[in-house]
Amino acid sequence: MGIEFELKSTATSAALNKLARQIGDRRQVNYQLAVQMSSWVDRNFLAEGRLNEPWASLAPSTAARRVTKSGERRGFEHILVSIGQGGGLLRASFQRFGYDNDSATVGSAITYSQFHEEGGPNLPRRPMLPTKAIALRDAVDVYGLWLHKGIQGAGLK
Repeated sequence: MGIEFELKSTATSAALNKLARQIGDRRQVNYQLAVQMSSWVDRNFLAEGRLNEPWASLAPSTAARRVTKSGERRGFEHILVSIGQGGGLLRASFQRFGYDNDSATVGSAITYSQFHEEGGPNLPRRPMLPTKAIALRDAVDVYGLWLHKGIQGAGLK
């Protein structure tokens, strides 16, 4: 005769059903992921692209327009966004916290944001969004923590 283990537990079944319901509603975790990506975009702007791919310096003609009549430099060194009155429209345009049960998004509705992200004939790439690898890494971290908390909350750990 061998050894046998049988698990008959309504409590375990109830906990697994609770976990299954929690996993079915992913809005909260996608909200958290959207917050994470939005924060990443903000940090990337502050780092002038160095979190991803360092942005090219401004063209000399654009850099010259960044100097006031008194000789003071306005705005950033490497990006076509200024700070102060009327500046920073591109950075401020990023939609934060777009999420639903199946997705988390961050992006900008400003048409020229795509030209900076992808580059063009006379415009170097200045990627503002995380790469797919960075976004996937963050998604794995956020979803992993969410699942861990769900398992604990269902009483399975």
